[in-house]
Amino acid sequence: MDDFDKLSDFSPNLFIMKKKNPLLNSCMKCHNNNNKSFLLLDGQENLQVPDVEEFLKKLNCTENNIKVKVVSIFGNTGDGKSHTMNQVFFKGEEVFQTSNEQNCCTLGVWIAFDPILNVICLDTEGLQGTYILCYYS
Repeated sequence: MDDFDKLSDFSPNLFIMKKKNPLLNSCMKCHNNNNKSFLLLDGQENLQVPDVEEFLKKLNCTENNIKVKVVSIFGNTGDGKSHTMNQVFFKGEEVFQTSNEQNCCTLGVWIAFDPILNVICLDTEGLQGTYILCYYS
């Protein structure tokens, strides 16, 4: 058993729906990735899935009783968080939108499932000014 297997299991039953944020539409245009990832929490921290079934459906995680791990990445705006997640978990495929500029390509928390490693990946908004850059640029 390696350290990765010692992590506690993830339970999607923790998710509940909150109201949607219409201001997010200005940044949604960045995410044209053929539904390989989806918005879990918007920039206002509102959950974007109504229930566990929708959560699992959007993740394309259909196997019952599968053990998964959750990996999240945090860092400053423009540090390459999305790029890193794409390289490490998805063989360089652009599952999480990337940009060469410091703009609003990741607003809120985006999520995707790596079926090979059974990992739920969370790509987070930058810690310095993504919200401001997105809404006021």
